[in-house]
Parts: sequence; C-alpha cells; structure tokens
Amino acid sequence: AGNVTLTDSDIAALDKAFPLGREPRSLPMI
Repeated sequence: AGNVTLTDSDIAALDKAFPLGREPRSLPMI
C-alpha cells in the first residue's frame, strides 16, 4: 500500500464500513 488516492466513492464506502469514532478513515493496510 502506501500512498493511495481514494475516490469519493472509496471514502464513502470506508465511512460506511468504518463509521467515525470506530476507525480512522486512512488505514495503513489500504
């Protein structure tokens, strides 16, 4: 991974999978 550019849809999917408060939006494993 490393420097990965997320699209709006990617961020939206992450927000659904990891709601704010549970996990940071940018995960090192992405």
